[in-house]
Amino acid sequence: VARFLATKHSWRGRYMRIFVVAEDGLYTLNPQTFDTTNVWLWDGDVVDAGAVLGSGSDFFSPPDARSGRDA
Repeated sequence: VARFLATKHSWRGRYMRIFVVAEDGLYTLNPQTFDTTNVWLWDGDVVDAGAVLGSGSDFFSPPDARSGRDA
């Protein structure tokens, strides 16, 4: 449905991701390889996700950042 180029801020540092809003859920992709790095499906994972204000800009906060699926 929509794709956005975003910078992920992690304990590992900052790096680019493609943030995808699809019919079945949300995805993040590595822009160099197009490998899927995370998936949140509408039917189970994405319940309390939303935009969060921080440092003067809006960003996506996944519903369960501690799920262990971060690549």
